[in-house]
Order: sequence, then structure tokens, then C-alpha cells
Amino acid sequence: MTPPDNRTSADLLVQEREGFVARFTAEDAWALGTLMRQAAVAARLPVAIEVTIAREPVFFTRLAMASEDNRHWAERKRRVVERFHHSSLYMRLLTQEEGYEFHHRYGLSPDLFAAFGGSVPIFQTDGNLIGTATISGLPDVDDHDFVVKHLRLLSPPTSERP
Repeated sequence: MTPPDNRTSADLLVQEREGFVARFTAEDAWALGTLMRQAAVAARLPVAIEVTIAREPVFFTRLAMASEDNRHWAERKRRVVERFHHSSLYMRLLTQEEGYEFHHRYGLSPDLFAAFGGSVPIFQTDGNLIGTATISGLPDVDDHDFVVKHLRLLSPPTSERP
């Protein structure tokens, strides 16, 4: 677990609110996954990458030197986003700031949920969670930043929201 560079859950909440998209289709999900994969291949990162829409995987890849464990970590991080509609790093920071251990606080199995950075919600401008983008294999804060960077490249930040 990497320290979050003095970021707080409030900082990540602002970041999430800037990430609303007008639309997010299967083609957009594939484009995002491909963009992240190309960057990861170029940097020789040992990562698993997953992009979903409506809880269904649209894109998945596991690069060289990444393991099946990375796939499992990605799934566990994604489940956090799907349950709480916040990034997995946000949930880690929130529970740390409140003085709780994530799994005990919410009664969730660590085999199924991982509140570590790397999975980010994708919201439509109407506020609905439409999908997730997840990476696993780097330190958790780096995982989070990698996803946010590439999501912004695909769809620049907007403050449009309900």
C-alpha cells in the first residue's frame, strides 16, 4: 500500500465529480482499455487491465509478468467500486481517515473486496454509474493515477453533473 501523497478522500471525491462522461459505449470501453494497454506495454508494466460496462467486462488483458493474482486483485477492486460507487482508493482513504479497517467496517470478505487504489468509477453526466476501469500490478496509488490519466485522455474532465 503506497501512501497517497497527502491526498484525502475529499480530494478524490472532487476528482470523481470531474470525471463524468456524456456517454460510455462498448466502443469507448474498448478504446480506453486499448489506450491503457498500449501505455502499459510501452512502459513494460506487469499489469492486468479491465474495463466494464454495467458490471460486464468489455475489455481485459493481462500483460507479460502479470500474474493471475493481478486479475483477482482487479476483480476485488472493481467490486468495491460497484458496491460503493466510489474509487477503490477513495474507499481506502475514507476508512483510514475514519479510523476503521475497511472489511470490518462494512462486513465484507477480503477474498471478494479490496479497498486499494486501481479501480475507478465511470459516471454518466446524469450521475449513474455506467462502468469501471481497473488496473492491478503497480503500487495502489500508481494504479489509481494510471487509470485516471488514461480516462482523462479518452474523455477530458467535465464538471457537468446533475
